[in-house]
Amino acid sequence: MGKKRNGSYHIEIDHDTCLQCAGCVAVCPTRALDMHALELRCDDPLCIGCDLCVRFCPVVSLALEERPAPVHASALAHSPSSSGSSGFPG
Repeated sequence: MGKKRNGSYHIEIDHDTCLQCAGCVAVCPTRALDMHALELRCDDPLCIGCDLCVRFCPVVSLALEERPAPVHASALAHSPSSSGSSGFPG
């Protein structure tokens, strides 16, 4: 498996070079990749960022994109800048 990452993931698919061999679909441990009407699709919420599909693709038609984890409003409410303070002494 690939290294542990944070956030969410998207597999960018180059449909012009994809051979529709479905090898990437076969190696995906979460079934995030699927062939639909002879076109490869990625179900982003299922992708864990392991990059097995990218490494398996014989023509490099796939690229893993990491999207940053969303910042929750509760985290912002506790940040020094939200209280009007700069976070620096004095």
